[in-house]
Amino acid sequence: KLAHGWYVGSILAVPRLGVPSIQMEDATQGFRTMHRHNVGQSTAFPCGLALAATWDRDAMTQWARAIGTEFRAKGANVILGPGVNVHRVATGGRNAEYISGEDPELGSVLAPLYVQGVQGVGVAAVVKHFVLNEQETLRDSLDVHVDEQTLWEHVYPPFEAAVRAGVASVMCSYNYVNGKQACSNAETLGRDLKEVMGFKGFVMSDWGAIKDGQAAAAGTDQDMAGNDNRFTGSALMSLPVDRFDDMAARVLQGMARGSNTWLSGEPQSCRLGCDCAEKLH
Repeated sequence: KLAHGWYVGSILAVPRLGVPSIQMEDATQGFRTMHRHNVGQSTAFPCGLALAATWDRDAMTQWARAIGTEFRAKGANVILGPGVNVHRVATGGRNAEYISGEDPELGSVLAPLYVQGVQGVGVAAVVKHFVLNEQETLRDSLDVHVDEQTLWEHVYPPFEAAVRAGVASVMCSYNYVNGKQACSNAETLGRDLKEVMGFKGFVMSDWGAIKDGQAAAAGTDQDMAGNDNRFTGSALMSLPVDRFDDMAARVLQGMARGSNTWLSGEPQSCRLGCDCAEKLH
């Protein structure tokens, strides 16, 4: 049933270790429709920017919980949101999904409410896109040059707030930052996110965002969608053993923290290779 696109990302369980499967889905306005069979089966929620424009904490919490509840009902245990990039380009192709609008302070208030809302109903949140993914045009090659003060005062605050709220995962982006691809940037991932902000969960790549062999060493813990041979055994042979351990531990810790049902023994029947129609419809 994978051909029907039940989930945008699926990771098999490891039964011998008691590790459940991971099912990820996009989340801009609710559960993303991936196939014609899904049409009419998902709620069309207001976009993130519409919620942000209300400056209403209660509305954000209710929105997040409602979306998370539907995700869980459809078998997904990871929601690929919230998007918190602060608007820098007025015509940015994904501005409508970013809950920070033009104000990092607004994003800092709303991001934790989203994270707590969806994770409170058992679905792990993924804050994105880290970092400086402010436009869709040339997003794979755009190199954003930015100083430390701008990063910490204008760009990072919504992400930092999500980290403090216990977000399960952070998604690194397609673009370059100060000459280095965002998923292979040791300064933004290893130093700023993991060391300074104290992020304990896992960094996943945006789909196909990894462009070189440096991502794992720089701080990316999970390659998505995983079919590009970037994180094969042979590709990661040069990594120290403790970095392998760290990558695995971060995924486990992030999922256990983000989804309170992930390790509870709840049936994980809807995953890669299984028929998910019953939950999705």
